[in-house]
Amino acid sequence: MAATRSLPSPSPESPDLSHTRTLRSVKSLPPPSGIKFSKKDQEPRHQERFYFGDNILPCFDSGIPLLKNRLQELPDSDNISIAFPDDGAWKRFHNQLQHFPMIVCAKVREGEKRIVRIKEGDPAGRHVVIVDDLVQSGGTLIECQRVLAAHGAKKISAYVTHGIFPNRSWERFEHDHGGNPENGLTYFWITDSCPKTVEAVKNRPPFEVLSLAGSIAATLQI
Repeated sequence: MAATRSLPSPSPESPDLSHTRTLRSVKSLPPPSGIKFSKKDQEPRHQERFYFGDNILPCFDSGIPLLKNRLQELPDSDNISIAFPDDGAWKRFHNQLQHFPMIVCAKVREGEKRIVRIKEGDPAGRHVVIVDDLVQSGGTLIECQRVLAAHGAKKISAYVTHGIFPNRSWERFEHDHGGNPENGLTYFWITDSCPKTVEAVKNRPPFEVLSLAGSIAATLQI
């Protein structure tokens, strides 16, 4: 669920720029007479909401129900805590995950460096699942993993709706090989919103793909 906050317009280097251009292109298409278009998007960024005119009815949805269903299947489902890498992720997702204990991380300045610290919550002895809307280089997520492990997390997994992973950055994420959270993740769940990523990480632990097909079909009523 997108946070209701103001964000700057995409810069030429922004990872959302190509998506933004696509949305503008769709908006500019002349609609057939009497028909309105609907767009299904998962975990949209706030500024994208404003690229649609009267001929498009945006339908903003979330991949979080897929994650919750998967968590219920785990043998340690009663020992799950949810961690957010920053306040932005907390704002987007905490309402959908309220029945889990929560941990919020934040980047703080220490000398010349910015490091990740735990702002609130306790990961000790828990299977902690880091939740965010997308991942690119994965640097912040890995820092979050390390600080959670240092504070006693029993297992650490991650979920993002959009696994972008430019330049094969998915290779940075290792499997924990049976419970070594300082060395890797137990699971890294992504959806199939980025097909090239899905193909690259297929059958490669810790990655596991959650399909959006069912939720999209339900919204489109097909």
